[in-house]
Amino acid sequence: MAAPYNRSSRAGFFEERSVVRSLRRLLAETNPLVDHPTCRLLRLMLQEEEDMLRWGEHAIAALRGRVNE
Repeated sequence: MAAPYNRSSRAGFFEERSVVRSLRRLLAETNPLVDHPTCRLLRLMLQEEEDMLRWGEHAIAALRGRVNE
C-alpha cells in the first residue's frame, strides 16, 4: 500500500527543509569550544536530516515521473 502524494505530504517535506535550516543556523551560532557535545550532536542530526531530505527529493521526482507517464 502506498500513501497518496498530496498537499499534506508536500507540507511535511517543506517542514523538513525548515528543520535543516534551523539545525544549520544553530550549529553556526553555537560555540564549539564551549559546547562541543551539542555541536557534535547537531552535526549528526544535520547529516541525518539532509539524508532524509535528499531521499525525499528523489522520491518526489520519481513520483512525478510516474504521474507524467
